[in-house]
Amino acid sequence: LFWPRIHTKHTHRLYSFSQPPLTMVIPVALLTLVATVGTSIQSAFSWVGYNRDSFGLNVGWRQNQQYFKRSYHMSWVGIAREDLKEMMSVGVHHTGNYLM
Repeated sequence: LFWPRIHTKHTHRLYSFSQPPLTMVIPVALLTLVATVGTSIQSAFSWVGYNRDSFGLNVGWRQNQQYFKRSYHMSWVGIAREDLKEMMSVGVHHTGNYLM
């Protein structure tokens, strides 16, 4: 940062750029440090929150997948049982007709 300072010796130059006084550099450096630390803390909290939310969604998706997998298996077993029952009843019916 350069701070303008009015020159009185040379009238052809209105402004000369020089270093700011030390009393201004220390607060600016301190504010920069505080802003950097604050931003780092905020980034860490948002990163942890994002990972927590992603983990929660992942667990929910896995539970949902397991539920549908088991539900599909149970419905498949039920359909297979019904088919076997119908085939058995047809076989018994044909055997009954044959014996008559």
